[in-house]
Amino acid sequence: MTLERSDTGTETLLVAAGALGVGEADRWAEALKEILSRPKPLVTLDLGGVESVDVTFFQILLAFQRSLKAQESNLLLRTLPPGHEVETKASRVGIPLGRHFLFVEPSA
Repeated sequence: MTLERSDTGTETLLVAAGALGVGEADRWAEALKEILSRPKPLVTLDLGGVESVDVTFFQILLAFQRSLKAQESNLLLRTLPPGHEVETKASRVGIPLGRHFLFVEPSA
């Protein structure tokens, strides 16, 4: 798993790649906690490089979203290509991403 974070005045972008499962849960949760410690009004996650996920990933992601909302920040996910692992696994575990998250097209 790799995580790359960049901050602008009003936004945090976190780009994730590789495996995001139970084996990476502590590191994934720690990166999100760090964002919560100094939240921007907008947090965008780019999961396009993620190759595998499990239910632990979704549990942490949904908790992160709730925490951001409590701090009056918004979470966006960059649009994933059709058939992407994150979207496929979310469907399999009963978490329709489109119902829980807003998506944004990647910047050019």
